[in-house]
Amino acid sequence: MYKERRLKRPIDPPGLVNLDHCPRIRAVNALRRMRGGAQSQLMFASDGCYHVVKFLNNPQGKRTLVNELAASALLRHLGLSAADFSLVFVDDELLSRNSGVRIELHHRVESVPAGYHFGSLYPGDPNKIAVYDLLPTTVLDQVVNLSHFIGMLVVDKWLGNIDVRQAVFFRGNIRTNLGIQSAHPRHMGILARMIDHGYTFGGQHWAFEDAPLYGLYRDKAVYRAVRSWADFEPWFEAIDSVDEHAVMSLVRLVPTEWEIETRPFEILLGRLLERRKSVPRMIEALRASAYSPFEEWTLPVPTGSHFRCQHAHFLPGRCDQVVAGSRTSSAFSCSA
Repeated sequence: MYKERRLKRPIDPPGLVNLDHCPRIRAVNALRRMRGGAQSQLMFASDGCYHVVKFLNNPQGKRTLVNELAASALLRHLGLSAADFSLVFVDDELLSRNSGVRIELHHRVESVPAGYHFGSLYPGDPNKIAVYDLLPTTVLDQVVNLSHFIGMLVVDKWLGNIDVRQAVFFRGNIRTNLGIQSAHPRHMGILARMIDHGYTFGGQHWAFEDAPLYGLYRDKAVYRAVRSWADFEPWFEAIDSVDEHAVMSLVRLVPTEWEIETRPFEILLGRLLERRKSVPRMIEALRASAYSPFEEWTLPVPTGSHFRCQHAHFLPGRCDQVVAGSRTSSAFSCSA
């Protein structure tokens, strides 16, 4: 059976979305509230698809919508499994006939304003497809793109995700969902999709704050394939391939209707390229922590590998610390 996780390299990136234009659609009906602190709603839209809509006045702050836009665009560029995104217009008529579309705070209830909000494409028709927040550990080996959790850890560290990594699982067409042309057109499999990127870039604070467990998925089993630094190497190369123009263009995704001052976000984006150098250090801090998820880490990095040449400088002392696959007890400052 075809399994993408056997590939040594990530899927070829499809290229950044058009950063001068984010698809705009209109919400037709609201179905139900989704779980989570953002109080998002599952909605059917004018494009004939279902979208998880996060509102501008969500309890986590409007800046988290900017984070969702930027992170989603980067994930698509890097070839990681992430939902297509759009701006979803919610009008007064829909709000008037759906009283459950609202924001509930501790001591009050807020109405959702009419206008554009962030939309994340749902995997399919909720009446026909089962979408799971979690899978039993014994089933995770059946996930076709399980290696994306390794890549996602690298990207979460790079983008300063201060939340745990969240994902959903569903059964879908491999070629359609992952863009793998070598897969049979009718080949179905269990797929993982990375969701909820509002706490990248430090969430509402727009500041990089790093800690070993930030960005980690709750089940260590998704990292069982990690044997050495070589398993991270393709993803280090992937983030290295993102140039300054692509990074700084992300700010153009933010719609003017949101009335968000984006200059602080531009400053943060300006630090991303330099911050890439700190990502291996952050991974090592996680590996050296009491909750290291890399239980199968045993193999050395081959002499002369890209990692030795490009990324081994992050460790104190000699490069053979990496080659030997040994832990270091040094404390790391992971701020960038």
